Amino acid sequence: MKGITPCLPLDPKLALPLKDKAIEVYKRSARLEASVPPGLKSAVTHLLRFVNSYYSNKIEGNNTKPADVIRAQHANEEELDPAIRDDHKEVVSHLIAQKFLASNQPSASEVSSAEFVQWIHELFFQDLSEQARTLVLESTGEQFIVEAGQFREQQVVVGRHLPPEGAGLAKSMEVFHRAYRLDWIHGDERLLAAAASHHRLLWIHPFLDGNGRVTRLFTDVYMQLAGVDGYGLWSVSRGFSRSIEQYKAALAAADKPRGGDLDGRGQLSDKGMLKFQHYFLDTCLEQIDYLSSLLCMGDFDKRMAFYVSQRVAGVAVDVDGKPLPKWRPETINLFRAVIAQGGVLRTDVPAITGLGETVSRNLVKQLMKEHWLVGDEKRPLKLEIPFEGISTLFPHLW
Repeated sequence: MKGITPCLPLDPKLALPLKDKAIEVYKRSARLEASVPPGLKSAVTHLLRFVNSYYSNKIEGNNTKPADVIRAQHANEEELDPAIRDDHKEVVSHLIAQKFLASNQPSASEVSSAEFVQWIHELFFQDLSEQARTLVLESTGEQFIVEAGQFREQQVVVGRHLPPEGAGLAKSMEVFHRAYRLDWIHGDERLLAAAASHHRLLWIHPFLDGNGRVTRLFTDVYMQLAGVDGYGLWSVSRGFSRSIEQYKAALAAADKPRGGDLDGRGQLSDKGMLKFQHYFLDTCLEQIDYLSSLLCMGDFDKRMAFYVSQRVAGVAVDVDGKPLPKWRPETINLFRAVIAQGGVLRTDVPAITGLGETVSRNLVKQLMKEHWLVGDEKRPLKLEIPFEGISTLFPHLW
């Protein structure tokens, strides 16, 4: 299984432009991380999980709308139209998996292991219905139930690609693990390995279904463990979905067999992998630049102040065109304090807003009901961004 191993091209000169891009990703992402105040950082990280879920599921044909993705955390599943219930459940499962992985990350030596990859699959599939886990193989017409966390036993065909046989998956995943163990990879080569491992895991195609979403979740964790400060304030999955044809073409290029002695050491093309790695890193840079432009604090504060002014004037509407409740003008002072400080205690709200205790309490209650603030009696109030505010605060996010 030599074909899944290389993360650097055979010719060292070809690696230099890749390394330059990798260094730039590290620099720009760290600069973004340092520029965002704590209260906004937590809100954006939370919001980006929904963006990730929307785009990663969209790539796989899930048609859940952005507004429904955001509302998934508060929706009652029993009230949903049965026709969209499975799609909605996929979104929720993806959100749960992201949140759990964020607080239960593996070590650098474990991230590429078969066990961790299986665990991601289990997190995503364990609560899906049998109907949602039913797969019909296009090549044979056979029907199977996808078992959470279980590698496939069947031979499958993915487009023109014939992945390793089911009987050989254990060996393939062991080779993958050894090739992409992060404790064996150092410096900027970790980011090149993140790109290469993304393709190679898709190439192995270890599961009957869910390989795309599992691989993108895997890559999110890998990027964080690779030391990309600020990852979570931007997402490579968003970039993949917004350039879906280039994503598929770059993956297909890396699927190609080696084209001779000068095209690598394994069975797959060095040139194809090089193309995918450039695409991967270019996508990272595009996403960092996009979120950096949105999170420039001077401009973000202006957009926030504009949105609050719309709510104060009573002219803001929800996604269905219905008027949203009015806000007090002092709301902007509370938002600014929460963003700058990372959170504020309820007892501090009167001093921040200049309002009396009863009015301040009602203001907090309203903002929590609308999901702009989260927190309980004992914990500081923190910013959250519901769907109604996204188009103003984060233009073109979807």
